[in-house]
Amino acid sequence: ALPELTDEMKYSSEFLFEKVSMGSDQSPELPLRPKMTPFFQRGVKKMFEKHSDLKLGDKKVLDRKALARWMSTCVNSSLPASRQLKIGAHETGISAVLSRYSQMHGSGRLTYDEFENLYLEVAWSGFVRDVRENKAKYLANGKGQFQTPSADVGVLFRGKKNTEGILKEATLELVWRDLEAHGIFSPAEEERVQLLKEMESLVTATTSDKSDLLMDECELFDEYEHRLAHQTYSDENENDMLGVKRDWDAVHKREKSSHELVEMTANGQVPKRVRDGQFCFIDEESCIGCTQCATIAPSSFKMIEDTGRARAFSQSESIDVESAVLSCPVHCMHMMSFDELKELEVARDDGDGRTDHRHFGNGKSHKPLHVSRRDSDANHKSSWYHYLKGKCVGSSCPQRGCFDCPKYNPGENPFFIERHKQSEHVRALDFKASGEADKWRKVAEL
Repeated sequence: ALPELTDEMKYSSEFLFEKVSMGSDQSPELPLRPKMTPFFQRGVKKMFEKHSDLKLGDKKVLDRKALARWMSTCVNSSLPASRQLKIGAHETGISAVLSRYSQMHGSGRLTYDEFENLYLEVAWSGFVRDVRENKAKYLANGKGQFQTPSADVGVLFRGKKNTEGILKEATLELVWRDLEAHGIFSPAEEERVQLLKEMESLVTATTSDKSDLLMDECELFDEYEHRLAHQTYSDENENDMLGVKRDWDAVHKREKSSHELVEMTANGQVPKRVRDGQFCFIDEESCIGCTQCATIAPSSFKMIEDTGRARAFSQSESIDVESAVLSCPVHCMHMMSFDELKELEVARDDGDGRTDHRHFGNGKSHKPLHVSRRDSDANHKSSWYHYLKGKCVGSSCPQRGCFDCPKYNPGENPFFIERHKQSEHVRALDFKASGEADKWRKVAEL
């Protein structure tokens, strides 16, 4: 078995900064120098490209809205759903970043070079602080002799505003948080995955009939479950991280209801990649067509041309989806279980067999109620979402076990909690049965 991958190994500062040559007789001030490694540069570039949608001449830039999306993605990645923050374009933190790093004073934009300078200085300041606080650790790890740096060494750009405000709390942990929030993982972790694949090949070739693969569900859903749940597919990447070929048709995908595209476990009853409570349904009758969700998470949400309203066409647990939900100005995006999503989408697309509220579904054009300045529609129901949720007052509620139950806070319905435990058990068995968990399972001779 591979040795434990500790945080110290996974988040080594050597993955971010170039080493200092030790050839000179004079001890360097620090074992590393403030120059990004290719890995760090690629990571910063990926973050910039993800959020930049505005061009200044022939170069992309981050405006205030893009910076708000970037900051929301970073900050909310470490917060539970109940404490997610909605960061606006004119937040103090964004203004501080612009005033310190933007060369185009007053423009409200950052170029890629300026965005790179931001991460270079924040990471370097965090590294200097780490050395000052843990110099014995660096010396013990054989990184050579060097002087203890002053805190001032962490400041790379002199004579600029907000030095204290931005760099006072700068740490390497924040930099790694931002990278992982954008799907950029430590080289040590990627190397470990590769070694696990090689071990799997070796085990397959050498194990006898007396061998067995041992792994319980707690282990499966501990360190690597998020990898299994967040495998994504795109036009550029037809294979998932496990090398399994997937059918991918972006056009066909956008034409179907999102629940029809959800990958299910072998029993066809439990979603495999996305947990109940992480499915998103947009109450289209309440949508104002602001395009926020489609801009923040274009791989999950789209705008419908004939109505101007938003719709979820692909379900995932991406942090972009969470950011999009938080950005909705009229709170018409609702998180729910798969069964709730299916019920609402079928009603929206096909109706429920009744003819007295046909305008809810069947793709008919319908103005949002606040746009038409009406308190309710002819049936005194504002939308499919509110109509179906309003029916949850009979004898079948709350025994149906909905995540979005009107009688409880989201996810606190006791019947949902019990059902969710059973679903997790089914998911674990399916991951093991399909072989996707094998590379993280322990091999033992029986």
